[in-house]
Amino acid sequence: MANNDLRAGSGPANSAIGAAEAYHNGVLKQQALMHSMFDKFASFVKEQRNEKREDKADLQKEQIHSLQKESMQKQNELLAKNLAHFEKDKAEERARNKAQNAAAYASAGVNNEQQKALKMQRKEREDFDKLSKRLNPLNYQQSGNIDDTDIQNALSFSENALLPQRR
Repeated sequence: MANNDLRAGSGPANSAIGAAEAYHNGVLKQQALMHSMFDKFASFVKEQRNEKREDKADLQKEQIHSLQKESMQKQNELLAKNLAHFEKDKAEERARNKAQNAAAYASAGVNNEQQKALKMQRKEREDFDKLSKRLNPLNYQQSGNIDDTDIQNALSFSENALLPQRR
């Protein structure tokens, strides 16, 4: 009967073989499950890394954008300050030019008045020289006659010298 048991697939040897096969199949299934879990974990880690990379890239992009925005704001502020200084300098230069022009016109007016006064003084000096030649004491002895018109001319000359009249 023992022989029959072997052929029929029953008995302790056959059950040991079955148990070994079942164990082996269980180990294979467990290995397959572990491989599957490892693959899932690896893909999860890979996704996380990719997300981290994407997040990091997004964060870097945001930081770059923020820095660019700050830089542009600072550049705009500097440009505004430079423009304000330029406008201020331009206004000061205009005022300075106006003042210089006004001073030049005033100086020209003063020079014109000085020229008129100098011409008047020259004319008065010439008149005085003419009159003094006529009234010179040396001439008294030679001509001996001074009339009232000479004295009147001398008096009017001295009045004109003291109170110059505008022409």
